[in-house]
Amino acid sequence: MLSSLIHKVVEAKLISEIEVGNMCLIISHLQFADDLIVFAKAKAENVINIKRILRIFKVCSRLRLNMKKTSLFGINANNDHVNNWVETIKCRKGDLPTTYLGLPLGSIRNYEAMWEPIIGKFKVTLEDLLTECDCVPIKMASKPIWRLGSCPFISEFVRQPQCWEINEVHRARPPSGEWVAPLIGWCKFNVDAAVWGAFGVAGIGGILRDDEGKPLIIFSKDIGVSNVTVAELKAIYEACCLLFSSSWHDHRTLIIETDSLLAVQWINKRATVPTTFEELVGKCKLFVQQYRCKVDFVFREGNTEAHRLAKEGVNRKANWVWTENELYTKS
Repeated sequence: MLSSLIHKVVEAKLISEIEVGNMCLIISHLQFADDLIVFAKAKAENVINIKRILRIFKVCSRLRLNMKKTSLFGINANNDHVNNWVETIKCRKGDLPTTYLGLPLGSIRNYEAMWEPIIGKFKVTLEDLLTECDCVPIKMASKPIWRLGSCPFISEFVRQPQCWEINEVHRARPPSGEWVAPLIGWCKFNVDAAVWGAFGVAGIGGILRDDEGKPLIIFSKDIGVSNVTVAELKAIYEACCLLFSSSWHDHRTLIIETDSLLAVQWINKRATVPTTFEELVGKCKLFVQQYRCKVDFVFREGNTEAHRLAKEGVNRKANWVWTENELYTKS
């Protein structure tokens, strides 16, 4: 609503927008959630009209207008004029450089001190993440080198800034079609889901194998219409049900692998579960806790067989389950 209101005022020439860069990009404002920056030429009528827009928005939305949290910045403008405008609209005077949404604004782009807060936040986030992994921080030549162990999601989003070095990442993407066998005495259940579009007909599939790669259980099912997240969770829950009805949970340590990072984080309590998925995630958690089963993330390249079974499950007329001792279908 506020953004549309500003556009209308700009079209009516009540605010003079500015041109930015060599391409003469015309810009009047930037809005992100409840944060707003308005750009205008350094004229008194522009400042007053911006204040009027905010008052109109206050009346229409019934939201409180807090000018104490509003700052006026002058760029190449007369300092006395800026001070007068600040007094007129009763706001704070801002000085550059500053920060907006945690990012530096108005600083020299390559100024080292500008990036210190961002590097600090990155360091804290990375250290919290590495506490969940097998890792040891080592300082060498004043640069920290993180030696990472098995972390299923670290390589998904860690990028290498100039001031960091990341080495010895043991969980790189495997070659296409390569399945990694579990430890001796363990069994691994790879599961996946396939959905036509963001919300459409879906299928799930999975395969349980021992440490030698021998198939123990295979399933491929149609689950009707679903979205990707629900389908991935249903694939994990189906694996839990099949494991529960088999004898393998009594004799082997079990791992369930999926390429849904979100599902893994929810089940392993690394992220807050939305209310919509609480029941399904809760059922998976119950099995995992009861049988001390692990739920791990795997890249799609190491989950190709489960993905094939999931695609075959879409529109399957009869659900298909194979076990080491028998094969049966279920309508």
